[in-house]
Amino acid sequence: EKDQDYLKVNVADRGPGIPDDQRDQVFYRFTRPGPATDIAKVGAGLGLSVVKAVIEAHGGKVGVDDHPQGGAIFWFTLPVVKGS
Repeated sequence: EKDQDYLKVNVADRGPGIPDDQRDQVFYRFTRPGPATDIAKVGAGLGLSVVKAVIEAHGGKVGVDDHPQGGAIFWFTLPVVKGS
């Protein structure tokens, strides 16, 4: 999506989704959403924090919303460079 000032990119999945009470933390380092007893988790929990740092360094924002058919929609915005 693009408007006069920002470009917005959405990435949707059909996974288990992000619990409401964990959405504020999902972009912090070493955070992986879901129950603490979930042994099937893979990774260090750094990917989304890196995404957040890069996007914010370029003047954008990141977020996550519910996917209507299940899962999550991760999104980011970046400012549009005038004259491009």
